[in-house]
Amino acid sequence: MPTPNPPKPVVLVPTTKVIPSAGSWPPALEKRNWKLVLKVAFPPLTGGGELAYALLPLPDVDKVMGLLPVPANFKIDGGRITVETPTPEQGGIVYSLDFNLHVIEYRFSDNFAALHRRLAVQNLLDHALTAEESQSLGKVVRFAAAPDGNSPALKRLWKF
Repeated sequence: MPTPNPPKPVVLVPTTKVIPSAGSWPPALEKRNWKLVLKVAFPPLTGGGELAYALLPLPDVDKVMGLLPVPANFKIDGGRITVETPTPEQGGIVYSLDFNLHVIEYRFSDNFAALHRRLAVQNLLDHALTAEESQSLGKVVRFAAAPDGNSPALKRLWKF
């Protein structure tokens, strides 16, 4: 099956075809005629231009509070990529990754353990925060292509 042509950016080039002007062009350009030409200048943003995808875990405290942790405070500094994922009550998990998207280190906000404990006491969570769960939240999974976010296989990557 042939692959479809990728979208192409639009570039203006001079031509002999007349396009009426409304007088909004600068005088030097207004006297020229223009046509649209499609050229491939950049790879598409998704589906071919990426080197890899990193999938961060979804903490159970986010699930029970209805928070989708959209990565924030993304920065590249020195030899690492730093990404913060928010948790309820102004908390978060900060991940430091190398350029191959492997975890160098991760850390929780100061209120993470207390929030987890409170949600367990309120019976919104059915377990206490364990070292195994904390370690699981440090697991970042790499993919060569964008994963299907609705796949049941993704849910099996993390126990909690």
